[in-house]
Amino acid sequence: MAPRLLPRPSLEESLGPFPNYSTFLHARWLWTTEGTGNSDAANQSLLEDVYADDEFVSQDVKAQGFKRLKEAVEKYQPDPFYASDGWAESAVTISVPLGKPRPSGQQDFPPAAKFAVPGLRYRSIVDIVQRVIRTDPNVHDFHLHPFRQYVKGQGGRPPSRVVDDIYSSDAMMEEYEALQRSPREPGCKFERIIFALQFWSDATQLANFGSAKLWPIYMYFGNQPKWARSRSDMHACHDIAYIPSLPSTFQDFVVDQRGFPADPKLETHCRRELFHGVWKLLLDKKFIRAYKHGILIEFPDRIIRRVYLRIITYSADYPEK
Repeated sequence: MAPRLLPRPSLEESLGPFPNYSTFLHARWLWTTEGTGNSDAANQSLLEDVYADDEFVSQDVKAQGFKRLKEAVEKYQPDPFYASDGWAESAVTISVPLGKPRPSGQQDFPPAAKFAVPGLRYRSIVDIVQRVIRTDPNVHDFHLHPFRQYVKGQGGRPPSRVVDDIYSSDAMMEEYEALQRSPREPGCKFERIIFALQFWSDATQLANFGSAKLWPIYMYFGNQPKWARSRSDMHACHDIAYIPSLPSTFQDFVVDQRGFPADPKLETHCRRELFHGVWKLLLDKKFIRAYKHGILIEFPDRIIRRVYLRIITYSADYPEK
């Protein structure tokens, strides 16, 4: 089983603050040879690494101010969420209950108001499944058909059932057998399989000091052997979302709506609403269709199969409390 190659970012994403590839080539040469003077090695590097590059266009370099560009590079903070890797950004709208209406004569306010929590980074679950099946060489070792296995009993004892992975569990067997008993999609003669999804969400403090934290949701495939899932070089863990926190403007919003701030119970409720709002976005129409009707995907063995998604396990912490 070979380690999986990660998708490469696009050229535009890789260039970062550089406006074009030619400017990057020239700036790299300029800064890596800085202080060497007009040496033969530096001049040879200019010829071979810059001018001889097939993609170098001198017109792209002329308009650039390299002092200003160097300052931009020093300040540059790359975005780790590449669009080429499927990442998108969205706000999550939650309903904030404001309490019972006030008696006549006091300030009135609506029973609830919509509040948009910005900063959700997420990827399509279906897109990740399709990409992994089509590009990950380790799919050859995925178990597409669950099974029950037994150990022969000694001394006349009956065989003992052995459950050592998702694909030998009752949950997986029940889903697979129910799928095979169900009616086929009209006109479909392709093999039908279950792709077992395993989710985790785990809020993480990023430092011993300060409040910086992440709240990721990540996914494994239960069809992959657990020993492979546990190896970091297999890249078997797929992060699908990073849940944002309630922003500092939340309390101001509540005060604007009803005249006084949210108490801890209301904040807790809104964190739960945020958590469920993220999952509502992740379990979108594309996912529901793949769950109910399956999706046709060509596997590395050149066989097209109808893949049905099933959430087999979900392990979560409860920072929303």
